[in-house]
Amino acid sequence: MPELSLNILDLCENSFSAGASLVRISISKQTAEDKLYLSIRDNGKGMVKSSLEKVSDPLYTTKEGKKWGLGIPFLKQTADLCDGSFSISSAPDSGTQIKITARLSHIDLPPLGDLARTIVVIISGHSTNDLSLVLRRDSSTYEFSTEIIRREVEEVSLTNPDVLKFIERDINDGLRELGFMK
Repeated sequence: MPELSLNILDLCENSFSAGASLVRISISKQTAEDKLYLSIRDNGKGMVKSSLEKVSDPLYTTKEGKKWGLGIPFLKQTADLCDGSFSISSAPDSGTQIKITARLSHIDLPPLGDLARTIVVIISGHSTNDLSLVLRRDSSTYEFSTEIIRREVEEVSLTNPDVLKFIERDINDGLRELGFMK
């Protein structure tokens, strides 16, 4: 995929389709190590061992009416191309976690893309579910959680346009403060 945020969108959609009520996204840039770390963890139904073994095969999918599943294979390919690693762990009723590492300076590392807009799109489609985002750059951290926003806005829906604008602005501010974007 041309941007990592699109991989994140795809994986979050898969998580919520698999019954997750919470998805945790962590993105860390460790400049001294020249490494990008991405982790997406959910509390969904998880996968049986036979599915887990096939998940990196682009011709494998559990989605009815589809002939292939390209999201995870593309993410694995990105990690492999960028001198990194890919791992996935899952078990029935225990959720799923996907982790990748990549060399930050690698020419083939896709840009992060519009992560704030991606998170807003995910929230818009899954406003009763929870999502947390942790961004790290070296020793600095930004954290976002729909659970906290939901408590703050009380009776107002997360899909309220003003709430979505606030969320997008807040995430963009966090991205800028950490140097993820200019």
